[in-house]
Amino acid sequence: MFVIDGVPFVNSMAGNVVLTGLDTISALSFINSKDIESIDLLKDADATVIMAAVVRMA
Repeated sequence: MFVIDGVPFVNSMAGNVVLTGLDTISALSFINSKDIESIDLLKDADATVIMAAVVRMA
Protein backbone atom coordinates (compact mmCIF):
# COMPACT_ATOMS: atom_id res chain seq x y z
CA MET A 1 0.00 0.00 0.00
CA PHE A 2 1.20 3.46 -0.89
CA VAL A 3 0.10 6.65 0.84
CA ILE A 4 0.64 9.60 -1.50
CA ASP A 5 0.05 12.99 0.10
CA GLY A 6 -2.21 11.38 2.68
CA VAL A 7 -4.30 9.39 0.18
CA PRO A 8 -4.00 5.58 0.41
CA PHE A 9 -3.52 3.63 -2.83
CA VAL A 10 -3.49 -0.12 -3.23
CA ASN A 11 -2.25 -1.55 -6.52
CA SER A 12 -5.56 -3.31 -7.12
CA MET A 13 -7.48 -0.07 -6.39
CA ALA A 14 -5.34 2.02 -8.72
CA GLY A 15 -6.19 -0.26 -11.60
CA ASN A 16 -4.98 -0.02 -15.14
CA VAL A 17 -6.01 2.20 -18.00
CA VAL A 18 -6.35 0.65 -21.46
CA LEU A 19 -4.53 2.80 -23.98
CA THR A 20 -4.85 0.98 -27.30
CA GLY A 21 -5.62 -2.64 -27.90
CA LEU A 22 -3.93 -4.66 -25.19
CA ASP A 23 -1.58 -1.91 -23.96
CA THR A 24 -2.27 -0.89 -20.38
CA ILE A 25 -0.64 1.53 -17.99
CA SER A 26 -1.00 1.97 -14.23
CA ALA A 27 -3.38 4.73 -13.22
CA LEU A 28 -0.71 5.90 -10.75
CA SER A 29 1.50 6.91 -13.66
CA PHE A 30 -0.82 9.85 -14.32
CA ILE A 31 0.26 11.54 -11.09
CA ASN A 32 2.81 14.26 -11.78
CA SER A 33 5.87 13.48 -9.66
CA LYS A 34 6.49 17.21 -9.12
CA ASP A 35 3.08 17.47 -7.39
CA ILE A 36 3.87 14.79 -4.79
CA GLU A 37 4.84 16.08 -1.37
CA SER A 38 5.27 12.72 0.38
CA ILE A 39 5.08 8.98 -0.31
CA ASP A 40 4.93 6.33 2.39
CA LEU A 41 5.05 2.58 1.81
CA LEU A 42 3.04 0.72 4.40
CA LYS A 43 3.31 -2.99 5.07
CA ASP A 44 1.78 -5.51 7.43
CA ALA A 45 -0.21 -4.10 10.37
CA ASP A 46 -0.05 -0.47 9.23
CA ALA A 47 -1.55 -1.32 5.84
CA THR A 48 -4.17 -3.55 7.44
CA VAL A 49 -5.39 -0.77 9.74
CA ILE A 50 -5.77 1.71 6.86
CA MET A 51 -7.46 -0.82 4.57
CA ALA A 52 -9.95 -1.67 7.35
CA ALA A 53 -10.78 2.05 7.71
CA VAL A 54 -11.24 2.42 3.93
CA VAL A 55 -13.57 -0.59 3.81
CA ARG A 56 -15.64 0.74 6.75
CA MET A 57 -16.12 4.07 4.94
CA ALA A 58 -17.25 2.42 1.69
